[in-house]
Amino acid sequence: MKINNLNSKDNKTLLKLVRNNLKNSVLFYLSDNFIKFSFFREILKNKSFFSLIAKDKGEPLGIIIIKKKLGVFSNNLYVKILIDALMSTFTRDLSIFLKLLNVKFSTRKIVKKFKINNFDCAEIIYIAVENKHRNKGVGKKLISKASKILRKKHKFLITSSENSKQVIKFYKANNFIKIGHETRFKKKNILMLKNL
Repeated sequence: MKINNLNSKDNKTLLKLVRNNLKNSVLFYLSDNFIKFSFFREILKNKSFFSLIAKDKGEPLGIIIIKKKLGVFSNNLYVKILIDALMSTFTRDLSIFLKLLNVKFSTRKIVKKFKINNFDCAEIIYIAVENKHRNKGVGKKLISKASKILRKKHKFLITSSENSKQVIKFYKANNFIKIGHETRFKKKNILMLKNL
């Protein structure tokens, strides 16, 4: 297995990983063209983010996308998200548009057990491993490689995770600890932290 930075040839791979593994993500509801072109370009060009991809003999195994410090997506991407979501309402469902609109304008309510400086943190935005490759160490290797890169300029890696026993077990096995919770889209997620 090789882990490399995501590059310009990986847009179809990213789409496949999103469609197969991120069904609870807002990103899942956006069009294929948006993911392959707009979102993909943003994570490659925006210096606030970095991403790694795991492959074996050219086959995609998993991906991790990380936000450095207080990085944000460009306003241009948010406009494209809203346009794509609005167009999707005509073919799918108005609730999709409202959910995506909420992404840009909602505030995150974060409750932490102890103080951490947000400038010292990087945050996992997405991590996905293909179903048939789960429980084989792919996710662990993606987090390990990302941690080595981040440790030069960050003290912590955080993630906001769905409240699922399997997901929490995965993060605990990778040395994350629960530090509180966050409410986003009326849903309470577990906030977890790893010392780098």
